[in-house]
Amino acid sequence: MLNKKKKVSLGIIISIVLVVGSFAIYNEIRINRAYLQMDELSESLKRYEDNVITMIHKNRAELKYISNSLDKFVSKKVDRNPVYPGRTKKTKKTSQETKGKFVKYIIKAAKSESKIYKDIPYQIYVAQAVLESNYGQSNLAKTGKNLYGHKHKTKNGKFVKLYDDKRDDKFTVFRSRWESIRAHSKKLMGIYRQRINGEPTLENWIESLCGGNTIEESLKFIESGNSVYATNCYKLSNDDDICYGDKIRSIIKKYNLK
Repeated sequence: MLNKKKKVSLGIIISIVLVVGSFAIYNEIRINRAYLQMDELSESLKRYEDNVITMIHKNRAELKYISNSLDKFVSKKVDRNPVYPGRTKKTKKTSQETKGKFVKYIIKAAKSESKIYKDIPYQIYVAQAVLESNYGQSNLAKTGKNLYGHKHKTKNGKFVKLYDDKRDDKFTVFRSRWESIRAHSKKLMGIYRQRINGEPTLENWIESLCGGNTIEESLKFIESGNSVYATNCYKLSNDDDICYGDKIRSIIKKYNLK
């Protein structure tokens, strides 16, 4: 009887050992599997990180390419430093030969136009064309045949947007230089001619364009609610040392326009 009890006890102990051992083996398998999954996850995360870094570098390269392309496009479409009312800095050096040809052309055209509009001295046409268009070499003069910086203020006709007082100022596009000159005649014979009391002399015309003969006089004229032809009449930029009226006089003197 005692032997039977010992055998039963031994069987129970063996069963318990087997169960405990099985659980231990099972847990070890689970732990090993967990470590394996962690290693796989770590490897996946590393590959994902590498892919992300690659994508970032690729996107940076693409963004840089797009940015450079946009800069090239803008530089072609926009004249960042045009020569318009009150702005005389030149985008590039103009050769003496180019200047001479333009001056010769504009003198002839101006004298012809002055025969029709007798109140406007031909020197005004010449000096303003030289100043406003940089001897016909400004972007606006080349693409829009606009020699006098005329802004587009109607709903009809073609125009081009360029930087002047504002970044997207609209300027009229003319079909020819002659059309630009004729438009300038009509503009001058408007408010500028009406300001002149007495004889429309050259000096009276220069004063009319700026509302005075000095920066101070032009500024006072503006503050009274009037308008002038160019910002340079009452304000000097970093590249200007004389006002608009004096520039007109300087060009007339330089080319001995009598």
